[in-house]
Amino acid sequence: MQQPFVEQVSLSGPRATVLFSGEDNDRHELLKGLIESGAQVISFETKTQTLEDTFMRITRGEIQ
Repeated sequence: MQQPFVEQVSLSGPRATVLFSGEDNDRHELLKGLIESGAQVISFETKTQTLEDTFMRITRGEIQ
């Protein structure tokens, strides 16, 4: 399922971590789309990326 504002998805067992660049209403639409597509959403939380997080992603080559 393609969703606007989804930059990256990482899977680890039953958990999916999504790098998302949208706003509050866009997050609502993402959750709505996941549920409508049949995904079993147990938890949905927002974590703001810090400058250190961004630096580490750049040094690991995850983003340019």
